[in-house]
Amino acid sequence: MALSDIIKYFVEVKDEREQSILLPEKRNFGINSGAYNLYKEEEKIQSIPKTLYEKACNISKSILTIEPDEKTRKSLQGAIDITGLKTTPEGTTSFVVLSGLLFGFFIILGMIMKLFYGFGLSVGNAFVLILTLLIFSIYMYYYPIHLEKIYRVKLKSQIVRMFVYMSIYLRNYPNIEGSIVFAADNSPEPLAYTLRKMIWDVEVGRFKTMKDAINNFLKYWKDDKKIVETMQILLSSIELPTKKRLEVIDNAISNIMEGARDEAKDFNLKMRMPITSIYALGILLPIMGMVLVPIMIIFLSNYFKPSAMFITYNIILPITLLFVVTNVIDRRPIAFAPADISKNPNVPPNGKFKMKLGHKIFYINALVPSSLAFPIVYIGYKSMRAAEISGKSDLWPSVLIVFGTALFFYIYYKFLAFQRIKIREDTRRIENELPESLYKISNFIERGKPIEISLEESLHDIGKLKINKMFSTIVENIKMRGMTFEQAINDSKFGAILFFPSDLISSTLKIIVEASKKGVRALASTMKKISVYLKYTKEVQDQVVEMLSEVTSSVKFQAIVLTPVLTAVITSMSTLVIKVLNKLADLMSNSNMGGSVPMFGKVNITPGQFQFSVGLYMIESAMLLVWFYNAIENADDNVSRYDATASTILISTIIYIIVLFISWLVFGRTQFNL
Repeated sequence: MALSDIIKYFVEVKDEREQSILLPEKRNFGINSGAYNLYKEEEKIQSIPKTLYEKACNISKSILTIEPDEKTRKSLQGAIDITGLKTTPEGTTSFVVLSGLLFGFFIILGMIMKLFYGFGLSVGNAFVLILTLLIFSIYMYYYPIHLEKIYRVKLKSQIVRMFVYMSIYLRNYPNIEGSIVFAADNSPEPLAYTLRKMIWDVEVGRFKTMKDAINNFLKYWKDDKKIVETMQILLSSIELPTKKRLEVIDNAISNIMEGARDEAKDFNLKMRMPITSIYALGILLPIMGMVLVPIMIIFLSNYFKPSAMFITYNIILPITLLFVVTNVIDRRPIAFAPADISKNPNVPPNGKFKMKLGHKIFYINALVPSSLAFPIVYIGYKSMRAAEISGKSDLWPSVLIVFGTALFFYIYYKFLAFQRIKIREDTRRIENELPESLYKISNFIERGKPIEISLEESLHDIGKLKINKMFSTIVENIKMRGMTFEQAINDSKFGAILFFPSDLISSTLKIIVEASKKGVRALASTMKKISVYLKYTKEVQDQVVEMLSEVTSSVKFQAIVLTPVLTAVITSMSTLVIKVLNKLADLMSNSNMGGSVPMFGKVNITPGQFQFSVGLYMIESAMLLVWFYNAIENADDNVSRYDATASTILISTIIYIIVLFISWLVFGRTQFNL
């Protein structure tokens, strides 16, 4: 819905000297027909495909209904309502219980088969599977709550910009309904959907007024004091005279910005313990396990198999680390939405990259080039098998497998990132240049010149800034194609918004277009205030990033340097221990003492198998830690995560292999003398 429609139906401003507002009797939210829009809303909900999780919950409930306790029911129901899952608390509980019983039955059956028939699950593997099943069941039980946290994190990254949009609207039109409509029009998902739902709830009578809907919205943010305060300040501003209203609105923006700073400080102070936990689970615990694994295999040779180590290091430990990392991310401070490039026509579809051959453009799945790493993995696997058969060391063939795996992920994420990162950086640069440019243009407009002339004359002052191209496009549309200022921006073929797609840029241009219809003075004032708000937001965002740099730097160092170095050294030492124990077993066997000293049996895990499990864990932990510090630093910006994941995996793997080789040389003489 265009802003002009909102202005037309919501507000009629009297002469500014009277400093009074006349609201129309009939409030229209831009919804033409209640019945038709109810139909559209129902169709939209029904068109959302049900996930496998939702189907599993509903089927489980129909088989056996399990009631959760009242406290858990409320938590699950609240999460289900917010996330829109098509299930019930009973369905969630029933699915967890039935799936646990089903998989538990097969685990017990496997143990019985092993006991009576000699094949099946060993006790060690069964224990690991039971532990995995327990973790899976807990995760599935609280899955709706986990989705709610993800939803909340996304909303929180967009909440600051929502208040900026509302403030800009309220400065010109003191109508809270219009400000919500305007914010919904210009906010990204999922915040836009949340705001549209508020409007819909008022339209269908769930809430009598928009204030009631807003108060219900604030219940969801009751733990975020600054968000609640800022919304209440904006609500109070509509009853005030013009001059006082503008001051209060500015105070609201200052309040939410101050809240972002305070939360960042508080989060930074409280991060010492979580970082220690991540360090313990990501490094100390695995390293202790690496040292003990050879000894455990000797004493528990009938129970602890190489497969159990693989499951422990590559499934259980990463899942545990994921829980810890997720818990920390859920408590991050008010974030700032990253530059949105989803609407840019040059951005390839998800999971693909763009290739141009002649005049044709092809979109290729990133898995295609990353599959070039498969031959390396295959060669490593075949060499490892050959080494095991011939009795030679399989350490370095297994290293080849780990390197091939790392290369696969590096190529995949690099091809996802290399085109998107340039578009994202260009978009971010233009967004950062927007406040200064608007301020310069507003100075020309204040001299009484129309926006069209002011834009052309300001191009020289804007100079070589990247945003110059956007304003040049607008001027060219006006001069060469005879368009109006509004058409030059919004035209379906040549409009500037098409070539510079960004939520921040497009919403700012929409505001300027509507402000231009009110006259030169109103336009200059609006542009200056937008400039001030955006500049203030950028300054606070930079301060928040700087405050959190200590946290992110620590995690980056752990992912890139600490984890690969320590795992490489311990892998080399554990390889030595395995060889020592195997040599002792051979000596005991040759001296006919093996039967009387059963503990000196051969270790049933090879150095290559050990290194393979540890090397894969190093890659998994690096990816988790990248996700962690990127979520803290860049909110839910997948482009930066792709780029950081690619570079981190490559660097950490190279460091791991180099340190492993050096430590192998250090302990090599000892190994050769055994």
